[in-house]
Amino acid sequence: MAREVARTCFATRDQEEARGFLDRAYGTSLRARGELAGRSLRHERVSVGALAWEELVVPGELSYACDPLDRIVFSMPTEGLLDLEIAGQANRAGRGGIVLNTPGASFRGSSSDLTTEAITLDPTAVEKVALMPLDEHKGKVGFTGTRPVNTGEARRWLATTAYVRDVLTGPGAVTPLVAGELARLVAATALAAFPHHRGFPARAADRNDATGDTFRRVLEFIEDNAHRDISIADIAASVPITPRAVQYAFARHANTTPLAHLRRVRLARAHAELRAADPLTTTVTAIAAKWGFAHPGRFATLHRTTYGVAPSTLLRQAV
Repeated sequence: MAREVARTCFATRDQEEARGFLDRAYGTSLRARGELAGRSLRHERVSVGALAWEELVVPGELSYACDPLDRIVFSMPTEGLLDLEIAGQANRAGRGGIVLNTPGASFRGSSSDLTTEAITLDPTAVEKVALMPLDEHKGKVGFTGTRPVNTGEARRWLATTAYVRDVLTGPGAVTPLVAGELARLVAATALAAFPHHRGFPARAADRNDATGDTFRRVLEFIEDNAHRDISIADIAASVPITPRAVQYAFARHANTTPLAHLRRVRLARAHAELRAADPLTTTVTAIAAKWGFAHPGRFATLHRTTYGVAPSTLLRQAV
């Protein structure tokens, strides 16, 4: 069953209506000032679970004095200029630039004939990817900068978010597993691309907890819950141990990572379903999405590499 994808579109030439919409859309008082220069403000958003993609067109010159947001927002202008001062850090971004807005930080700025894409993310998605135990206090992971750490990571971020946009706005179903994988992909890429601190240090006990018994229990949990949207934090909580201990257990006993193992389990489930499915009532794309593989081409390559046969061929042979 596909997780509900919310799609909204808005356009107006009315100045007051535009300002009111911006406040509602971002859940804060932007206190926008300026003129739309007789053209339409336009906004499109596609959201599912912890993740959203949006595009905002703000013609003319506007300025903002904003209250803190409750989500992480990554702005990526495609036209015009965006100037933001976030927690004392000044940022100017044009086409190809990236600015990170962290939750809880007031900001102000201005825009000039701006068209920008943005990715917004629930902070808990980052905490889970950063190996935070589910019972730890929130706020242990914090971004300390508003720009990528280098040009290579900036390019990787833009390529990743373009892929996420294409999946969210494309015709395919966004299943619960696909939605979860996309959120974790964005969170992991953000942690690599932007400076941050993690308040949860490694502990000596994590390696001691990575026993054979722990590993067997973790494998059981994954086998029983591969159909659900689970993270390393969820896997760890089932034992319970820390997420780092789960990673140590897989490195020690299987020379792999927990998420790589989970992906193999899901691939095996998709393979079995392809063998048993009716090609008249289902498709490779639908089965791949059900098991968390958003990109049909990448799924086909992985399946062919693992099983020596294209998934489309296997489906056609199904009885």
